[in-house]
Amino acid sequence: MTGFTLGFEIYDRYEVVFARKKWWHDKYYAAFSYKLKAGFGSRWPFKLKAETIVTKVFAGENNQVVDYPANLLCQGVNVASRAERCAFQGKATFTAYAVENAKTQFYKDVGLPNDKLFKGKEFVFTLGATCRFHASIPGPNIGFSCPDSLKGFDFSLDHPTQLGRTQKTLVQKVIKGKDLGFGVYYGTGYAVINPGAKLVGKDGKIKFDVKYNHAVNAAGNQNINSLTVNGGSKTLTVEENVNQGERVPWGVELTNPEYSVSASLVPIAEIEIGVDLGVYTWDEVFGPVEFNDLALNLGEFKFERHEGSTNKFKANIGVRYSPR
Repeated sequence: MTGFTLGFEIYDRYEVVFARKKWWHDKYYAAFSYKLKAGFGSRWPFKLKAETIVTKVFAGENNQVVDYPANLLCQGVNVASRAERCAFQGKATFTAYAVENAKTQFYKDVGLPNDKLFKGKEFVFTLGATCRFHASIPGPNIGFSCPDSLKGFDFSLDHPTQLGRTQKTLVQKVIKGKDLGFGVYYGTGYAVINPGAKLVGKDGKIKFDVKYNHAVNAAGNQNINSLTVNGGSKTLTVEENVNQGERVPWGVELTNPEYSVSASLVPIAEIEIGVDLGVYTWDEVFGPVEFNDLALNLGEFKFERHEGSTNKFKANIGVRYSPR
């Protein structure tokens, strides 16, 4: 996950027991609970899939390199399932997927602490507090909640992560024209313009740092230090580089994801027509109509790895058991 979350979300509950439950009376206790939240953030979740394959192995006389699979693998080993044990070259293909409306569990799975979850919303903008007191005592119970004025506001919302060249609407908002006086009324009929705007993302991509684990870039090429995935797949071809006598896995590792996206603000409008007869009403909304020629280009935004989230994506291609 990339992005950031500022603030906190705290919940706690305190309870004092006066008498435990008996067969002739209920449990008597007093409990106080509260929830405090204050947050602002922009989070961009994604999933990364890695597929690996062995392409060349040692075989035949003098450890000559042959394409995989082969009839004789690794000096007489002819079981294809063991080919990785003497692999010389392999490929790791990485594909990034946008996550649509990630839920709270996804945020937990990538490592965010409970006070940064905010119900799994991608855009976070909230402030408020709630509390409740309840006492179970002989006679009528006592209970009350804090005033509604403390609840504050919560404008948090879900939005997708955009990857690739196909633009995607991130947020769209339309305001009722009736409230703004943007209407024409004639008798019992009316026509109203509902203005709005939508935030559009395009050219989204995720950049990773590349680390080689007991491997080097294939064919003697210089090691690639970064890899960018923009909705398709990217493949790295590497050769194992294990010292004689070692028994370790080899492959590549992607770290430090950075998400970037270009954004623009596009004006939109809906046309609403209707009839209001008092006892009967009818209305229909057409649109929205987009005014792309009036779009405001907001430029490119970059978001580094979210603090506390997963930072390493490892793809082991093989294990080198014998020396060259």
